[in-house]
Amino acid sequence: MQENPSRAAAGHQVWHEARLTWNGRRAEIAAAGHSFFIESDAVAQADHGRADFAAFGLAILSMSTGLSIRLDQPVSRGVAGALQRLAQAFDLWQWPGVHPLRLWLPVIASDVAPQGEARIICASGGVDSTSSAIEARADGFTHGLLIAGADYPHDSVMAYGQLKYRVGAICSTLGLALVEVRTSLRRAPCNWEMLHSLGLAMCLYFVSPGFRAGGFALDNSLVQDLARHPWGNSAALAWIVGSGPFPIRGYGEHRDRVDKLRLIAARAPELVGQLSVCWRDTGSGGNCGACDKCTWTRLALLCCGLEESAAFPSAPPLADALRSRGVPQRLFNVKGMHVRLVELLWHLPEGPEKVLAGAHLLRLRQVMRQMERGEIPAG
Repeated sequence: MQENPSRAAAGHQVWHEARLTWNGRRAEIAAAGHSFFIESDAVAQADHGRADFAAFGLAILSMSTGLSIRLDQPVSRGVAGALQRLAQAFDLWQWPGVHPLRLWLPVIASDVAPQGEARIICASGGVDSTSSAIEARADGFTHGLLIAGADYPHDSVMAYGQLKYRVGAICSTLGLALVEVRTSLRRAPCNWEMLHSLGLAMCLYFVSPGFRAGGFALDNSLVQDLARHPWGNSAALAWIVGSGPFPIRGYGEHRDRVDKLRLIAARAPELVGQLSVCWRDTGSGGNCGACDKCTWTRLALLCCGLEESAAFPSAPPLADALRSRGVPQRLFNVKGMHVRLVELLWHLPEGPEKVLAGAHLLRLRQVMRQMERGEIPAG
């Protein structure tokens, strides 16, 4: 990321000018033939004196495509600094499929101090999200942010409506007012798996004029981050995107997913049946009970001694779901499954489910070692 590239650097790159325009409550961002929008009924153009949210979205576009992008709009000095730290981190990590961040921000403005006392945390209805909302509520957070265009492509599909109902029920139970943001970011070139923390930051910065701070859930504990790297959600990334003028905190760094589920059951047991963890069942917004995420969540419920029927009303037998689990084709997905299985086996009671999960972990570790040694493609 370059606030003001040297003349030599600027002369050797084609800088594509980004455009930020407003249409009512919708901001439209475009560069090099690609475009996306972000909008919310809670935000208007008059609220924004800075293009901080657009800078995060353009960073995703640059790192997903390799484009060099120039944004001639005021960006807060703190956000420019955060993006500089982001560029340095990814230059160090050298993640496959992620290009160096090339974003030129020639108009740097002073930071705007957060206003009021309201605080907002991303809410998606899953275990990580709900446990983080419980923690954030205890820290004085007042609102939950649901993003149409994150897990589901847009807000007009029936499944998203059902997800919104579930998330609304969770927020209502916890005393959080629900705010909705809609974006088409994932329909532009977007490496969502590796860069979705930036997408969450974009949405939080979009609504930031009405809030003092933001937050989002971490997928893994600090210990698990070391095993899952690379992945687009981590305590390190939360720290980077939250180091600008609008504080953003990642929640959940000290709990694995079983511990998070225990927190939900202890603080708000009625929310266990409202959890929405499935990405396969995009037709209903519910839980299929048979995919990877559903299977791991069902095992976590077993670890906690909790009934599963409310969240998984039509699931196949858990043993059958375990037997049908495959091994991902890409190394970073193998690492993610490895994290989930290890944490489950730490907590699972003795029984056939633990035997099946242990056998799958052995298969997974064998493939992971072969990928790491280059004996089979790592995807």
